[in-house]
Amino acid sequence: MKILVLGMGGVGKEIAYDLAILHEITAVDFHHSVFIDMPPRPDSMKFIPMEMPHGIEHNIEHIRTHDLIINALPGDKSYKVIEALIPLGIDIVDISFMPEDPRDLNTTAKMYNTRVVYDCGIAPGLCNIILGYHYW
Repeated sequence: MKILVLGMGGVGKEIAYDLAILHEITAVDFHHSVFIDMPPRPDSMKFIPMEMPHGIEHNIEHIRTHDLIINALPGDKSYKVIEALIPLGIDIVDISFMPEDPRDLNTTAKMYNTRVVYDCGIAPGLCNIILGYHYW
């Protein structure tokens, strides 16, 4: 599977590296320095600098080649980015916890047959799953 991971901050970087074990990953971030400081990458991963959301319109053909998009950008950028990506018809998982209500994008997502799973954060979401697993 070809996965586009947007945002190479602390969480986005870990998601990209973990998924690169089994999938082909394109890691995207605006800050070029992020790519310099990264540990050696697997052969299944490539890095692309891109400004969000403006870079989407210039990279649509490349973005279309992916099967899944994971949005790990800061919450204040996420709504506009997801809004711009929905018409591509690629499923999106968002971990950002944006200040806007992502349910407002539901009608547009249905129109383009795009599934958007929003607010899938690592904490508290994943932490609760791990704690629940160990508790039981």
